[in-house]
Amino acid sequence: MAGLIFGNSHLAAVRQGWQQARAPAEFWAINGGGGPNIRLQEGRVVPARPGATIYSDMSGLGPAGFDPGRYDYIAFCSFGFSALRDGQAGHPLHHAALAGLATSGVEVPVSAAVLTALLADTLPRLPGRAALVQLRRVYSGPILLVPAPLPALSLMPADDPLRRTYGANTPRFAAWYAARQRALVQALATRFDPPLIPLDWPDPAWGAAGETPAEFADSDLDIWHMNAAYGARVADQICEALEIG
Repeated sequence: MAGLIFGNSHLAAVRQGWQQARAPAEFWAINGGGGPNIRLQEGRVVPARPGATIYSDMSGLGPAGFDPGRYDYIAFCSFGFSALRDGQAGHPLHHAALAGLATSGVEVPVSAAVLTALLADTLPRLPGRAALVQLRRVYSGPILLVPAPLPALSLMPADDPLRRTYGANTPRFAAWYAARQRALVQALATRFDPPLIPLDWPDPAWGAAGETPAEFADSDLDIWHMNAAYGARVADQICEALEIG
Protein backbone atom coordinates (compact mmCIF):
# COMPACT_ATOMS: atom_id res chain seq x y z
CA MET A 1 0.00 0.00 0.00
CA ALA A 2 1.20 3.51 -0.82
CA GLY A 3 0.60 5.81 2.11
CA LEU A 4 0.87 9.49 2.91
CA ILE A 5 1.66 10.78 6.38
CA PHE A 6 0.40 14.35 6.36
CA GLY A 7 0.28 16.99 9.05
CA ASN A 8 2.29 19.38 11.18
CA SER A 9 5.41 19.36 13.36
CA HIS A 10 4.31 16.20 15.21
CA LEU A 11 4.87 14.29 11.99
CA ALA A 12 8.64 14.45 12.60
CA ALA A 13 8.53 11.79 15.32
CA VAL A 14 6.57 9.41 13.08
CA ARG A 15 8.99 10.01 10.22
CA GLN A 16 11.90 9.11 12.49
CA GLY A 17 10.19 5.97 13.74
CA TRP A 18 8.78 4.77 10.41
CA GLN A 19 10.07 1.60 8.73
CA GLN A 20 9.84 2.01 4.97
CA ALA A 21 10.56 -1.68 4.43
CA ARG A 22 7.40 -2.52 6.37
CA ALA A 23 5.07 0.02 4.77
CA PRO A 24 6.32 2.50 2.14
CA ALA A 25 5.01 6.01 2.75
CA GLU A 26 5.70 9.63 1.86
CA PHE A 27 5.64 12.54 4.30
CA TRP A 28 4.38 16.11 3.90
CA ALA A 29 3.97 18.68 6.66
CA ILE A 30 3.60 22.37 7.45
CA ASN A 31 4.40 23.46 10.99
CA GLY A 32 1.62 25.09 12.95
CA GLY A 33 -0.48 24.12 15.95
CA GLY A 34 -3.91 22.80 15.06
CA GLY A 35 -2.90 22.69 11.37
CA PRO A 36 -1.70 22.37 8.71
CA ASN A 37 -3.23 25.25 6.82
CA ILE A 38 -3.86 24.10 3.24
CA ARG A 39 -6.04 24.71 0.18
CA LEU A 40 -6.94 22.77 -2.96
CA GLN A 41 -5.57 23.81 -6.34
CA GLU A 42 -6.74 21.80 -9.33
CA GLY A 43 -7.16 18.73 -7.15
CA ARG A 44 -3.78 19.07 -5.46
CA VAL A 45 -3.17 19.94 -1.82
CA VAL A 46 -0.96 23.04 -1.56
CA PRO A 47 -0.09 25.44 1.28
CA ALA A 48 -2.76 28.04 2.00
CA ARG A 49 -0.07 30.68 2.52
CA PRO A 50 2.47 31.36 -0.26
CA GLY A 51 6.00 30.83 0.94
CA ALA A 52 5.09 28.42 3.74
CA THR A 53 7.92 26.10 4.68
CA ILE A 54 7.17 22.53 3.59
CA TYR A 55 8.77 19.49 5.18
CA SER A 56 8.58 16.66 2.70
CA ASP A 57 10.47 13.74 1.18
CA MET A 58 8.57 13.84 -2.12
CA SER A 59 11.63 14.20 -4.37
CA GLY A 60 11.31 17.96 -4.65
CA LEU A 61 7.54 17.99 -5.08
CA GLY A 62 6.78 19.24 -1.60
CA PRO A 63 6.30 22.94 -2.48
CA ALA A 64 4.07 21.96 -5.41
CA GLY A 65 1.79 20.06 -3.08
CA PHE A 66 0.52 16.56 -3.69
CA ASP A 67 -2.27 14.65 -5.38
CA PRO A 68 -4.21 12.74 -2.68
CA GLY A 69 -5.43 10.27 -5.28
CA ARG A 70 -1.97 8.74 -5.49
CA TYR A 71 -2.33 7.14 -2.06
CA ASP A 72 -4.12 4.13 -0.66
CA TYR A 73 -4.46 5.84 2.72
CA ILE A 74 -3.65 9.13 4.42
CA ALA A 75 -2.68 9.47 8.08
CA PHE A 76 -3.15 12.95 9.57
CA CYS A 77 -0.40 13.47 12.14
CA SER A 78 -1.49 14.95 14.29
CA PHE A 79 -5.00 16.22 14.82
CA GLY A 80 -6.23 18.05 17.87
CA PHE A 81 -5.74 21.21 19.86
CA SER A 82 -2.34 22.86 19.69
CA ALA A 83 0.07 22.82 22.59
CA LEU A 84 -0.86 25.36 25.25
CA ARG A 85 1.72 28.14 25.24
CA ASP A 86 1.89 31.73 26.46
CA GLY A 87 0.75 34.23 23.88
CA GLN A 88 -1.79 31.98 22.14
CA ALA A 89 -4.86 34.15 22.49
CA GLY A 90 -6.98 31.79 20.41
CA HIS A 91 -6.48 28.71 22.58
CA PRO A 92 -9.65 27.95 24.57
CA LEU A 93 -7.69 27.15 27.73
CA HIS A 94 -6.41 30.73 27.83
CA HIS A 95 -9.97 31.97 28.34
CA ALA A 96 -11.47 29.58 30.88
CA ALA A 97 -10.42 27.10 33.55
CA LEU A 98 -12.17 24.09 35.04
CA ALA A 99 -13.83 25.09 38.27
CA GLY A 100 -12.83 22.94 41.23
CA LEU A 101 -9.37 22.21 39.82
CA ALA A 102 -8.00 25.65 38.92
CA THR A 103 -5.93 27.27 41.64
CA SER A 104 -4.59 30.50 40.09
CA GLY A 105 -7.77 32.52 39.63
CA VAL A 106 -6.34 34.04 36.42
CA GLU A 107 -8.71 32.40 33.93
CA VAL A 108 -12.48 32.49 34.36
CA PRO A 109 -13.59 29.36 36.28
CA VAL A 110 -16.39 27.52 34.47
CA SER A 111 -18.18 24.22 34.86
CA ALA A 112 -17.15 21.05 33.05
CA ALA A 113 -20.18 21.43 30.77
CA VAL A 114 -19.26 25.00 29.81
CA LEU A 115 -15.58 24.20 29.19
CA THR A 116 -16.57 21.15 27.13
CA ALA A 117 -18.86 23.36 25.05
CA LEU A 118 -16.01 25.84 24.53
CA LEU A 119 -13.73 23.05 23.33
CA ALA A 120 -16.48 21.67 21.09
CA ASP A 121 -16.93 25.10 19.54
CA THR A 122 -13.19 25.55 18.93
CA LEU A 123 -12.32 22.15 17.44
CA PRO A 124 -14.29 22.60 14.16
CA ARG A 125 -12.56 25.96 13.61
CA LEU A 126 -9.02 24.55 13.68
CA PRO A 127 -7.04 24.74 10.41
CA GLY A 128 -6.66 20.97 10.62
CA ARG A 129 -10.41 20.44 10.47
CA ALA A 130 -10.61 22.69 7.39
CA ALA A 131 -7.79 20.63 5.87
CA LEU A 132 -9.77 17.44 6.45
CA VAL A 133 -12.88 18.92 4.85
CA GLN A 134 -10.88 19.80 1.76
CA LEU A 135 -9.20 16.39 1.62
CA ARG A 136 -12.57 14.64 1.76
CA ARG A 137 -13.75 16.63 -1.25
CA VAL A 138 -11.17 14.94 -3.47
CA TYR A 139 -10.25 11.76 -1.57
CA SER A 140 -12.58 8.96 -0.47
CA GLY A 141 -9.97 6.53 0.85
CA PRO A 142 -9.09 5.87 4.50
CA ILE A 143 -8.02 8.93 6.50
CA LEU A 144 -6.60 8.11 9.92
CA LEU A 145 -6.49 10.73 12.66
CA VAL A 146 -3.39 10.46 14.85
CA PRO A 147 -4.12 12.36 18.08
CA ALA A 148 -1.93 15.26 19.15
CA PRO A 149 0.56 13.95 21.73
CA LEU A 150 -0.22 14.41 25.39
CA PRO A 151 2.35 16.45 27.33
CA ALA A 152 5.14 14.85 29.31
CA LEU A 153 3.93 16.22 32.64
CA SER A 154 6.92 15.00 34.61
CA LEU A 155 9.07 17.37 32.52
CA MET A 156 6.68 20.31 32.76
CA PRO A 157 8.37 23.46 34.08
CA ALA A 158 6.85 25.33 36.99
CA ASP A 159 6.03 28.34 34.79
CA ASP A 160 4.09 26.31 32.22
CA PRO A 161 0.61 27.80 31.62
CA LEU A 162 -1.15 24.61 32.74
CA ARG A 163 0.95 24.36 35.90
CA ARG A 164 0.32 28.01 36.72
CA THR A 165 -3.43 27.51 36.38
CA TYR A 166 -3.89 24.12 38.03
CA GLY A 167 -0.90 23.69 40.33
CA ALA A 168 -0.98 20.31 42.04
CA ASN A 169 -4.22 19.54 40.17
CA THR A 170 -2.48 19.63 36.77
CA PRO A 171 -2.50 15.81 36.33
CA ARG A 172 -6.22 15.65 37.15
CA PHE A 173 -7.01 18.40 34.66
CA ALA A 174 -4.75 16.86 31.99
CA ALA A 175 -6.65 13.56 32.28
CA TRP A 176 -10.00 15.36 32.03
CA TYR A 177 -8.81 17.36 29.03
CA ALA A 178 -7.49 14.26 27.23
CA ALA A 179 -10.80 12.44 27.68
CA ARG A 180 -12.82 15.41 26.39
CA GLN A 181 -10.54 15.92 23.41
CA ARG A 182 -10.73 12.25 22.43
CA ALA A 183 -14.54 12.23 22.67
CA LEU A 184 -14.82 15.38 20.56
CA VAL A 185 -12.47 14.05 17.87
CA GLN A 186 -14.35 10.75 17.72
CA ALA A 187 -17.64 12.60 17.27
CA LEU A 188 -16.18 14.87 14.59
CA ALA A 189 -14.83 11.87 12.66
CA THR A 190 -18.34 10.47 12.23
CA ARG A 191 -19.53 13.64 10.49
CA PHE A 192 -17.41 12.95 7.42
CA ASP A 193 -18.51 10.73 4.54
CA PRO A 194 -16.96 8.25 4.58
CA PRO A 195 -16.12 8.63 8.29
CA LEU A 196 -12.56 9.28 9.37
CA ILE A 197 -10.67 6.73 11.49
CA PRO A 198 -9.57 8.21 14.84
CA LEU A 199 -6.70 6.43 16.56
CA ASP A 200 -6.08 6.39 20.30
CA TRP A 201 -2.79 7.39 21.89
CA PRO A 202 -0.16 4.63 21.57
CA ASP A 203 -1.03 3.38 25.06
CA PRO A 204 -4.63 3.92 26.27
CA ALA A 205 -3.26 4.28 29.79
CA TRP A 206 -1.58 7.49 28.68
CA GLY A 207 -4.96 8.93 27.76
CA ALA A 208 -6.39 7.91 31.13
CA ALA A 209 -3.49 9.67 32.86
CA GLY A 210 -3.48 12.66 30.48
CA GLU A 211 0.25 12.46 29.88
CA THR A 212 3.02 10.84 27.84
CA PRO A 213 5.87 9.16 29.77
CA ALA A 214 9.02 11.26 29.82
CA GLU A 215 11.11 8.75 27.87
CA PHE A 216 9.02 9.43 24.75
CA ALA A 217 9.43 13.23 24.83
CA ASP A 218 11.86 15.08 22.56
CA SER A 219 13.86 16.82 25.25
CA ASP A 220 15.52 19.07 22.65
CA LEU A 221 12.14 20.64 21.84
CA ASP A 222 9.48 20.70 24.56
CA ILE A 223 7.08 18.55 26.57
CA TRP A 224 4.54 18.43 23.71
CA HIS A 225 6.75 17.00 20.94
CA MET A 226 7.84 13.38 20.92
CA ASN A 227 10.83 11.34 19.76
CA ALA A 228 11.45 8.45 17.37
CA ALA A 229 10.44 5.84 19.94
CA TYR A 230 7.02 7.49 20.20
CA GLY A 231 6.86 7.74 16.43
CA ALA A 232 7.55 4.02 16.09
CA ARG A 233 4.60 3.29 18.36
CA VAL A 234 2.36 5.49 16.19
CA ALA A 235 3.68 3.79 13.05
CA ASP A 236 2.67 0.45 14.55
CA GLN A 237 -0.82 1.81 15.22
CA ILE A 238 -1.23 3.00 11.65
CA CYS A 239 -0.07 -0.31 10.20
CA GLU A 240 -2.26 -2.33 12.55
CA ALA A 241 -5.32 -0.20 11.80
CA LEU A 242 -4.82 -0.82 8.09
CA GLU A 243 -3.63 -4.43 8.52
CA ILE A 244 -0.39 -3.84 6.64
CA GLY A 245 3.23 -4.68 7.26
